[in-house]
Amino acid sequence: MQVAGITDRASLHHADSLALAADVLRAGSSIRLKARGVSMLPTLWPGDVLSVVPPDGKPIRAGDIVLILRGSRAIVHRIQNRIESAEGPRWITRGDAVLQSDPPASQSEIIGRIDGVFRDNRFQSLSNRVGLVARASAWIFRRSDLSLRLALRIRHLRSRTDEGLPLYALRGDC
Repeated sequence: MQVAGITDRASLHHADSLALAADVLRAGSSIRLKARGVSMLPTLWPGDVLSVVPPDGKPIRAGDIVLILRGSRAIVHRIQNRIESAEGPRWITRGDAVLQSDPPASQSEIIGRIDGVFRDNRFQSLSNRVGLVARASAWIFRRSDLSLRLALRIRHLRSRTDEGLPLYALRGDC
């Protein structure tokens, strides 16, 4: 059964969650979302918990990481630049580890700004500037699936714990 492009109950649940998140942000409150994709590596990793605040108050500018709602899809990408159109300002976004930019987003599609990430039980603020090492890593990830898979595997192994100790320390691989 299809309802407005939604094909199953899991997607319907996801669409309802996105609609609720959009309503909360539009009402002026913040939310937290778990990152799932790899398009924003190395800035955001799968499993990171993102702190999302309403875009109100501060103007959106190049370098900001934003939450875009397009139909039943939520996209977290970095603002590349602003263009003017007959409908008003539009924003060009792209994932840090993606070669091509997204279609321009309207102001109404940008429902939140990522102001930080919870990683390893700590909150880390995000800068709208990407450092040299992060830019180089993203460049490599954009061009090499092998390096991307290797980085994800290493991060997964480093994050696994047994009784609070890193897995590699327990096995004596140090």
